[in-house]
Amino acid sequence: MGNKLTYTSSSFMECTVATASRTGGTIYDILGATSSNRRVYGISVVNADNAANPVKVYLNDGINRYQVSNVNLAANSGNSTSVGLTNVFISTMGESVFCKTRDANGIPYFNLPANWKIQLSLTNTPGAGEYVHTFVYGENY
Repeated sequence: MGNKLTYTSSSFMECTVATASRTGGTIYDILGATSSNRRVYGISVVNADNAANPVKVYLNDGINRYQVSNVNLAANSGNSTSVGLTNVFISTMGESVFCKTRDANGIPYFNLPANWKIQLSLTNTPGAGEYVHTFVYGENY
């Protein structure tokens, strides 16, 4: 079994930012719906807030929203050299949903059906000058 990610079709990366102008509890599309099936390889979050910030992750089929995870972002995760960004895919809370399937090289992925999207909400509003960035990447097929 290999250990490298090899894209077989068109890749994507979608980035979203939440700042102090956004209210806690607001639900963001961190991967919008498309007419393609998608293979998601990662969901990573940077928390440039001096406080921990719990987030909820949802799957949305265009009609219904399903909460699939609740992940705690450590203070300044990914915004300092001492605390890494939060990898929702392999976090204790997200792995049970997102890492069940592996490609031929052993890389975990999540199949997102056409017209579905991934959403995220912050429990707290980031402070002035603080933000939360999300990065979702994978490929269309």
